[in-house]
Amino acid sequence: MIIELTNAPKVSVVIPTYNRAQVVWLAIRSVAVQTFPDWELIVVDDGSADDTERIVQAFRDPRIRYIRQDRNRGQSAAQITGIAVARGGYVSFLDSDDEWLPGKLASEVALFESAGGRIGLVYTGKMLVDEQGRVIKVRIPRAEGRVCEELLEWDFIGSCSRVSVRENILAAVGGFDETPINWNDWDP
Repeated sequence: MIIELTNAPKVSVVIPTYNRAQVVWLAIRSVAVQTFPDWELIVVDDGSADDTERIVQAFRDPRIRYIRQDRNRGQSAAQITGIAVARGGYVSFLDSDDEWLPGKLASEVALFESAGGRIGLVYTGKMLVDEQGRVIKVRIPRAEGRVCEELLEWDFIGSCSRVSVRENILAAVGGFDETPINWNDWDP
C-alpha cells in the first residue's frame, strides 16, 4: 500500500507509554492496520528504561513519530506533549497496553464529519480479552448527546483509549491537567 503524507493528517493518535516495550507494539500495530489511512501516530515515551524506543523505531511507517521525554512525568504530561505536536483535526488517544479494532478511526471520522461540527467528542465501547484472545467482557455505553453532566456523575467512558476529540475543542478547554499521574480521564 502506498501512503501519501499530507501536510496535516485528518487524525493524530497519541500513545503515552512508560516501560511498556513488551506491549506497546500491539497498540502501535492496531493503529497501523486501521482502515482509515489518513493518520499520524505520536508515541510519547515518558522516560522509559526498557526497549520502548527500539520497539517503536522498528515500525518503518513515516506516519509514526517517537518523542522521548527526559524523565517520567506521568500519563497526562505525555499526552500533553503529544497534543502539542499533533497536526490532525481530530485527536485520538490510545493507552500503550490497549488495542483498537481496525475500523475504529473510520467510524469515528465518519461520525464527526456527518455531524457537521455539532459533535466535539466521540467514544467507543470496549472489549476485555484474556491472554488467549477470548472475550471476557463487552461494555457498550448508551449515553449520547450532551453527556457532560452524566459524565461528571459517572465515568461511563472509562479510558482515554476510547476517546477521539476535535482538536479545536481540546485547544478551547486547555487540554489535560498535567498534575494527575494517572486517571486523567476524570480531568474535568
